[in-house]
Amino acid sequence: MIETFEQIITTIKKEKERMSSNGLLGIPSGFSKLDKVTNGFQNGQLIILAGRPGIGKTRFALNVVRNIVTTTDKKIVIFTLDETAKRITNFILKKNTDNIEERLVKAPIYIEDDKSISILELMELASALKHKQNIDFIIIDYLQLFPDFEIDTTDNNKKDFEKTVRLLKILAKSLNIPILVLSVLPLKTVERGLPCIPRLNDINEYGNITRHTDHGIGAL
Repeated sequence: MIETFEQIITTIKKEKERMSSNGLLGIPSGFSKLDKVTNGFQNGQLIILAGRPGIGKTRFALNVVRNIVTTTDKKIVIFTLDETAKRITNFILKKNTDNIEERLVKAPIYIEDDKSISILELMELASALKHKQNIDFIIIDYLQLFPDFEIDTTDNNKKDFEKTVRLLKILAKSLNIPILVLSVLPLKTVERGLPCIPRLNDINEYGNITRHTDHGIGAL
C-alpha cells in the first residue's frame, strides 16, 4: 500500500506514543542487553535466532515467551516442528511461583506442533489467527525442519531456504507483527576451533538468508 510521507510520519509518532514503560518501541524480550540492541521485537520484523544444535535456542525462545506473557497482554503463537505442544507447555510452566503459574495457565499462547506443516499452511494459519485472535508475535522452531528440507549446502536447497525466509518476511510485514525464527548453524562454526564464536554470515551457508531479516541473533 502506497503511503504519503505525512502518513508515514504520523505512524511513527503513534508508535513512539505506544512505547512500553521501559522505552522500547517493540515487544520486550525480558533480556535487557538484547532489548538494548533490538529496541524490542517490532512489528513487521523477521528475526533469526541461530545456533549449533543442542545449545539452548528453544529454551531461550520459551524464556522470551514466558517473559512476555507475564509482563504484557501480548498474544503469542508458537509453531514447533521439533517439540510436542505438551513439552513446550511444561517448559513454559516450569519453575514459577503459584501466582505466576496461574497467570501463565490463562496466558494467550497458541501452539501448533504439526511437524508436517508446510510454509504455505503456516502462513494461512497465522493469517487466520491474526484475523480471529489478533495475535501479536510468532515463534517458529525451527527453520531447517520444514518438510522436504535437508541440512546441506546444495544450490537447490539454498534456494528453498531463501524462498522460505522471504515468505516469512512477507508474512511478518503483511500481519504487521514480529516473527522470531530459530535456525541451526552449519558445523563449520565448530570446525574453526575454540572459541567457536558464530558469525552472522555463517547462516548464509544455507542461502542468502540474512538479506531478508531485520535482526540476526547469534548463539554459540
